[in-house]
Amino acid sequence: MYNYTQGGTLENLKYENGLEKSQIDQLMLKLKEKEIINQEMENELHDLSENINLINKKIKEIEERNFEIDKEIKNKTKY
Repeated sequence: MYNYTQGGTLENLKYENGLEKSQIDQLMLKLKEKEIINQEMENELHDLSENINLINKKIKEIEERNFEIDKEIKNKTKY
């Protein structure tokens, strides 16, 4: 009877360990998915940052051209 009880306990422990391993595997998959999503978001943020820098450069160029045009207009109206 002792061997039978011990065998049943062993089977229960194996079953519980299998469940825990399955849960750990599922959590690891979720963690990997979150890491992938995080990397995609970081890449998107980097792309947005580059676009913002380009737009800021264009704005600065336009402001400089506008300043030069204003300067030319003022010079022409003096005469």
